[in-house]
Amino acid sequence: MTTLVEVRVNVATAPVIAAHLRRCDDAFIPRLSDRVEIDVYAGKIAERAMRFEAWVRGSLVGLVAAYIDAGDRTAFITTVSVDPTHQRQGIASRLLSECMAYVQEHCVARVLLEVDRENERAIAFYTDAGFTMAGVSDRTMTMGRDIQAVGSQP
Repeated sequence: MTTLVEVRVNVATAPVIAAHLRRCDDAFIPRLSDRVEIDVYAGKIAERAMRFEAWVRGSLVGLVAAYIDAGDRTAFITTVSVDPTHQRQGIASRLLSECMAYVQEHCVARVLLEVDRENERAIAFYTDAGFTMAGVSDRTMTMGRDIQAVGSQP
């Protein structure tokens, strides 16, 4: 039996996001809780980010959150996370595709994200999604993808 995943935009509250991020904490490299205070981070995401969310039976199981700077025509993906019990079902790919379609429709020219250089699985995922290395610092790799606005010529 296939689990029905519903994609929603900007529905989850900060406490729901925080609970989701805690369930995903061990999947982050390094752990998210070693880098940020999860409740504060979830509040910032809820308040400022465009969120693409996967829900199963009323529970948030996947999240792609991006900060969009319309003036600079850039977006920064701050998190991609899927609950460990729902990984390997295409949820992250689906949410990332939703995010990329949104930024394309809103004339974003470039999308950036950061990933730990040791997180080979995430690097491969982003590479498959069209991201390329844009820079390296310490443990972190910046990856970027140029976006062509809807209706513009190649």
